[in-house]
Amino acid sequence: MMAGYHAAEKIWKGDIIALHLTLYYSVIAAVLSVWLGFMADINRISMHRYYHDRLREAFMPSRIEMGPPYGDDECSLSPTDPNLFELSDLACAYKKNNLVWDVQTPYHLINTTLSVMTSSDAKHRGRGGENFIFSPLYCGSKATGYRQTKDYADGKFTLATAFTISGAAVDPNTGATRFGPLALLMTLFNVRLGYWATNPNRDRNKQSRSSLNWFYLIMREMFQTRMHENASHVHLSDGGHFENLAAYELIRRKCKLIVIGDAGADPKCTYDTLGLLVEKVRVDFGVRITIDTSPMNPRDKKEDRLQRSQSPYVVGTIHYPGEKGKIPGVLVYLNTVMFDGLPEDINTYKRMNPEFPEQTTADQFFDEVQFDAYRELGYQAGLRMIWDASEALELKTTAGDPLPHPWREGLSNPQPVPWKSLSSEQQKELKEMLNATKKVRGATPAG
Repeated sequence: MMAGYHAAEKIWKGDIIALHLTLYYSVIAAVLSVWLGFMADINRISMHRYYHDRLREAFMPSRIEMGPPYGDDECSLSPTDPNLFELSDLACAYKKNNLVWDVQTPYHLINTTLSVMTSSDAKHRGRGGENFIFSPLYCGSKATGYRQTKDYADGKFTLATAFTISGAAVDPNTGATRFGPLALLMTLFNVRLGYWATNPNRDRNKQSRSSLNWFYLIMREMFQTRMHENASHVHLSDGGHFENLAAYELIRRKCKLIVIGDAGADPKCTYDTLGLLVEKVRVDFGVRITIDTSPMNPRDKKEDRLQRSQSPYVVGTIHYPGEKGKIPGVLVYLNTVMFDGLPEDINTYKRMNPEFPEQTTADQFFDEVQFDAYRELGYQAGLRMIWDASEALELKTTAGDPLPHPWREGLSNPQPVPWKSLSSEQQKELKEMLNATKKVRGATPAG
């Protein structure tokens, strides 16, 4: 009897010791996790940083040489390392009675998506995202407000970081990954390209990194809490999660001529990204877009093995509210489609790869032939659009001669010129715009 009691006592003491050790190591793990939360930047230890470095190496030179855009000494920029090239470096200050911030065209708008899936605003919560821009002069969104780029994040936000966020397609809590268990697993396995950034509406003095606990941010991302526009730090990802054509902010600014290229995989020719843009700007801005995409529909495969379309682009009209009696804006929409007059190497690639040019973006390892097929297709589509514009708008060379139209040579059937669908007033205004050189001065967050 006593032997059994002592045996039970030993087992009980062993369990107590095991429990104490478990609690001990759990406390150590918790303390270590909190400590690492203050010390480890999750933006640097995630896939974002790897993606950032690869994109920077591909699209930014090792040294950036920039001279004064207007010849003003105040605008001069010294050669700098791409890692240190800040977004605000695209702008410069010059003196004309007082200090004014200026930027040379083109004025870059880098679009990202602000995660607002737990917002108190029903529209934001339903969409799950809101457009958030980075530009040389301002950063932010309508939901968060805007801050001057030279002041945002103490003016240290780099250009490479901005365009990396803009392409952060794989990320929890966006689109199809908003499903809770999936978002949790993606965060646990660090399958995330998104970025945690300071909210522009926070006071500049509160942007210090010393008070930031990254562990708290990763918990918010993992369990989908406080993902809204009023938090001290907001989560940003690919701008395509909100609007994939990057035209939303241009229409907000009431641009008169907008040219957009749609290179997304769309094998059924639904033009869904264009449809979503039309719906969003109508709901948000009261803007009405009229456009006919039928000339881009491919011919039946029995009729044409290459399934060529009449045109790689179409031209539509943008009707801005409150501008009755004014000339409407023009929207040019290009898509990756086969069309007459392409070089034979593209036609050959199409015969060998019937899914071209609608191959899925899951293929991230293009070889030389595949890469050049897409590059040349886009180049030819752009040339076709420009040559058509030169004919319809009667543009001329600097010598006063009409521009040539080499793509028409050798074609048995006359091809449509979408530019001619515009009114004479629109064509006249476009001609004046294309013959003028303009600069952006005194830009505002939404203009």
